[in-house]
Amino acid sequence: MKKIMLLFFFSSCSLLFFMVPAIAHDKPSPYEKIYPEIGYKTVVAALNEFEQHYKEKLELPLRVPPISFTHYF
Repeated sequence: MKKIMLLFFFSSCSLLFFMVPAIAHDKPSPYEKIYPEIGYKTVVAALNEFEQHYKEKLELPLRVPPISFTHYF
């Protein structure tokens, strides 16, 4: 029984030892860095890509609709 308790204690300590540095250095990246990595494009870039692909001019609204947004870029 003592061996099992000792083994459990040392395994718990070793897990804690390896988890603390990982938690200390883990900082989330800001949205401005994450979004381009997953394919986000600016409105102008997406508009140009659309117009080149479909060979048609696309007219976008001149003002933002009156609804609330959570993020602006």
